[in-house]
Amino acid sequence: MLKRVCLAGMVTVTMLSLCQTGQAQVFFESDWLYYGRESDSGRNVIIGPESKSLSEGDFDHTSGYRLTLGGSLGDFDVDASFSQLDAWESGSSGIFNGFISMDGVAVPGDPGVFNSFADYTALNQAASFGSPMMGNSELTEGERLRPFNDPIFGQEDLVYATMNRSNFREFEINLGSRRNVNWYRFSVGYRHIQLDERSGLTVGGVFDALDANDGNPHDGTINDDPNNGLSNAALISTGMTNIGGAADGYDAFFVTGDPMMAIAPDLVAYQMLGKANNQLNGAQATVALRIINGEWITVEGIGKAGIYRNSLSGSIQETVVGSGNDDSVYRRTLSSSDTGAAFAGNLGIRSTISLTDYINVIMGYDVLFLSGVAIGAEQNDGLSTDLLGTTRYQVQNDGTMIAYGSNLGLEILW
Repeated sequence: MLKRVCLAGMVTVTMLSLCQTGQAQVFFESDWLYYGRESDSGRNVIIGPESKSLSEGDFDHTSGYRLTLGGSLGDFDVDASFSQLDAWESGSSGIFNGFISMDGVAVPGDPGVFNSFADYTALNQAASFGSPMMGNSELTEGERLRPFNDPIFGQEDLVYATMNRSNFREFEINLGSRRNVNWYRFSVGYRHIQLDERSGLTVGGVFDALDANDGNPHDGTINDDPNNGLSNAALISTGMTNIGGAADGYDAFFVTGDPMMAIAPDLVAYQMLGKANNQLNGAQATVALRIINGEWITVEGIGKAGIYRNSLSGSIQETVVGSGNDDSVYRRTLSSSDTGAAFAGNLGIRSTISLTDYINVIMGYDVLFLSGVAIGAEQNDGLSTDLLGTTRYQVQNDGTMIAYGSNLGLEILW
């Protein structure tokens, strides 16, 4: 990106030097930007009455800047601009009222409808590991995360938090008809857009496993079915790797009437993180039509559009962290890269107010539409399972983004 900016800057400076030789006008503009945005969201990670995806909450508006340098020679203009916005961010947090089943298995006593992890998640796959004949099978129990209230160990809520962060910047250079000559102008040029996304969902609560046949908890009685937990073998079978702690999975809460035998529960936090990076490069066309042409103020509508080659990459990372009575940490990371076609278009309005012959105030409003891009919150759509039961990931680039906002700036001519 830096090489492209430096090369385009050299081209622009050279052309402006030619403009100076021809006694033509040179202009520099600096704008403050204030933009909001919207985008799509992928499928739910938690399904049920309290479903959650990687994208919860609206993005905040963010500020940024745009710098433009250009000049006129004869009937033509050349200009180059660089724009960058501070990160868009959004997030939410709260408490689940019900439990979250890891495997979607209902045990006696469960309500008819409950929350569960989607079947493409590592926790669902681990909790569905094995067969009833296996000693370490997870199918004899319904594993879950739940809130907890105990007179000895206190209250533990089943909580969630989401986060989204998006970074945007662009560079373009254009050559076209000269400003202020006709009521319209047209230009063609090169445009580079970079969009980087990061979205995540974290849930945390007490781990438990109840017998699938009778809902019996881990109490050490003869009716207590094994294995009273989520085994290391089950977690590793999903492609997760132990990256810390004892590598012994997680144990169900031990129910006892004797306080002297009480064992602290295993607290488990699960996070899914989706990442996406886009680099768009291509040609664009720009058309501007003058709406008002006053002595001190001009107003014009501007539209631009282009088709781009998008070099994109993405990843899905799942992490399970134990605390309290267990410190095992597991992680699965799947990555992918690809190229694809993308579209970018702008519609806006721009007002120029002349303070002097050489200084103008610029005000405007603009809407940007991107399609064919990878959105962080949609990357879990790329998870699938092949015929051997192995989880695969393909970066998703069918997302759209709409950004909108105003700008206020100062233009200097010489």
